[in-house]
Amino acid sequence: MAKPVLVLHIGLPKTGSTAAQEFLYANRELLKTQKIYYPNTGIIDGAHHLLATSLLKRVPPALQKLPRPNSQAIYRDLINNFNHSGCNTMLLSTEYFSLFGFPYQKHGREFIADFFRDFDIRILAYLRHQLPRYESTYSQEVRNAKLSQPVYHQEFFQDFISRKGNYYTFLIDQWAETFGKSGLIIRPFVRSLLHKRNIIYDVLDQINAPLDATWKFPMHEANQALSYYRIDLLNKLTTLSLPRDVKDSSYDAISSLPLLDCERVKTTILSDKERALLITQFEEDNQKLNLKYKDALKGLTLDAQQLDKTPKYHEGLDHIFLHQFADKFSDKHNDLGRELSTLILSQCKQDDMLKSFADQLNKL
Repeated sequence: MAKPVLVLHIGLPKTGSTAAQEFLYANRELLKTQKIYYPNTGIIDGAHHLLATSLLKRVPPALQKLPRPNSQAIYRDLINNFNHSGCNTMLLSTEYFSLFGFPYQKHGREFIADFFRDFDIRILAYLRHQLPRYESTYSQEVRNAKLSQPVYHQEFFQDFISRKGNYYTFLIDQWAETFGKSGLIIRPFVRSLLHKRNIIYDVLDQINAPLDATWKFPMHEANQALSYYRIDLLNKLTTLSLPRDVKDSSYDAISSLPLLDCERVKTTILSDKERALLITQFEEDNQKLNLKYKDALKGLTLDAQQLDKTPKYHEGLDHIFLHQFADKFSDKHNDLGRELSTLILSQCKQDDMLKSFADQLNKL
């Protein structure tokens, strides 16, 4: 009798995990008709975050507010529900599983290997080239700060290239140590290499789900990126002393307003020198990964040649963007715009860009 299959989708972060998880959770009943079980157990926002936090030995600051249920209890509940589901495949998805790739979180990998020893375990990992991953991670860090503290590009850049977790061979080696190379499925997160150029279809393909089923697709783009204009504006506002309610409302307004035409041009925050440094810094490790895990990659590779041509360099905020954005802002959030303008002008003596933004908010 064939073993049941466990597919552990571990991210990595910034590879479309949120979009995949929202889709999988919305379609869990349809997946069940295909004998694929996407459980409710341990779910937060469509992902199995609590199944990961229950096993963490050291909890990163960003996750310390999440509950940490008893691991034995939550996994027993998971197995019991699967046994009554009538399915032969269980899919678990959270990018927090990727933390088990660090030696000090080895317990998480070993727990899963032991607890699911009667399953055929497959580790599904999406890897994004470090250059676009840096850009996406930097933007997300600014967003996560929610106007509480600025994120400085140069400091963040140096920290990024020094982090072991951004050298993928190191992480994948830990998973291979526990589950063997044959248990790994590694997918480069490059649109042209994804099935139908889409992360959702690619995940479905990896779990052998039919692509032509009547799936329900989300109406919005999950975790949509902000332009660097907005990232810069958020960082500048962070330097001011704003009441908490104004910070929250301003952050929500800046994040949610529709894109301006000037924001639709793809830009990069990285100078030519920084782009070259990032590519060179990780090139040797990426080639090592390609060679060592060529079977798990199924002939694909992770390399700089897959990157987009160099986008336009983002030189910072400009008056055209600020005036057009202030117009949109005031149309939708007139009272907030006036209050924000007053606070900026009362504190901002030197920053011409912020003063320009405040003046424009005040005129509308």
